[in-house]
Amino acid sequence: TITGRVSFIAVAPGATPARAGVDIEAVPSDPDLAPINGHATADIRPDWTFSFSGINGPRRLEVTRTRPGWMVEYVRVRGIDVTDQPVVFGTAAQSVDDVEVVLTDRVTRILGRVRARDGRAAVGATAIVFAPTRDRWYAESRFMRAAPVGEDGRFSVEGLPSGLYYV
Repeated sequence: TITGRVSFIAVAPGATPARAGVDIEAVPSDPDLAPINGHATADIRPDWTFSFSGINGPRRLEVTRTRPGWMVEYVRVRGIDVTDQPVVFGTAAQSVDDVEVVLTDRVTRILGRVRARDGRAAVGATAIVFAPTRDRWYAESRFMRAAPVGEDGRFSVEGLPSGLYYV
């Protein structure tokens, strides 16, 4: 069992996203050690507490959907940052009841332009943005995004953790 709460760091005091636009999942980090049926989605209550049950295997606790203008600041279990780390579940002793998921409205943004060799906009291309270290390359990583390139060759990617990226 996993229980916890969602809290917010916001520029505007008291600002929160709509609860219906937030999903927290326990995503298997090793498909050989977690059930094939995959993801478990938290039940987020009106007071922003949440719970999962029946979780087993190594999992990453991930915010898989947020409202526009919000992103993950961090996820902590027993005060330890596990934002991008697998946590092992399966026995009653591995249950946690103090998960803290913090969202922020201070959203990062990368803007760019893609051009073909002839200098024209690369219409129809996809910009792929990813962290340079391989340990950040996992399914549903928050360190990787793809964005369509518009008619003018521009793209925009939001919500990446601060750091270095390849595009």
